[in-house]
Amino acid sequence: MGSSIENGTTVLQCDLRQHDFQQELGTKATLYWRKESSHVDVHELSTFHNPMTYRFIVAQGFLCE
Repeated sequence: MGSSIENGTTVLQCDLRQHDFQQELGTKATLYWRKESSHVDVHELSTFHNPMTYRFIVAQGFLCE
């Protein structure tokens, strides 16, 4: 997770590929990610002086046993 400022907006980045999906799914299978990634921006309705955006980095992946 990291942060930056883009055009006066605070952007908080979170790479969902780093999440422990094997534990969440209860499996020991290996998780493979595609090289191409994309992101989803979620704009927060906030009373802070600067607008805030959460940027979630995602990619298609699959489990292989």
